Amino acid sequence: MDTNTSFADYHHIRCRIALFIVQPCINSSALMIIYNITTKVHHSIDTAWLQWQREKYIPEIMATGLFSAYTFCRLLEQDDNEGNTYAVQYTAARAENYQQYIQLYAPLIRKKAQEKWGDAIISFHSALEVIQ
Repeated sequence: MDTNTSFADYHHIRCRIALFIVQPCINSSALMIIYNITTKVHHSIDTAWLQWQREKYIPEIMATGLFSAYTFCRLLEQDDNEGNTYAVQYTAARAENYQQYIQLYAPLIRKKAQEKWGDAIISFHSALEVIQ
């Protein structure tokens, strides 16, 4: 996040992006997929958000049974003037697991996060194909 852009500006951008529903373009069931959620967290909620991630959010996603593992990281070498940036990477053994999560669970889980934290977080989601 650059120093001239506020959390409110990023929230506006995120909301505009969220209006589009993107269907996964993953065809092979043999592909291992990493579902990545990167989140910028305002300093004012950092400790509470980390606790919520560990105790509620990550366990809820893992309880779907569609991911076999996860890694929780803090990004380094980022502008942290307005908050730390974290990434959680969930491993899906098969592309169908990822697609099922996106279709059945992601909308509600994302909505809960937005309702709880509002403009104090900015999240971006991506899917990565494991090639090696």
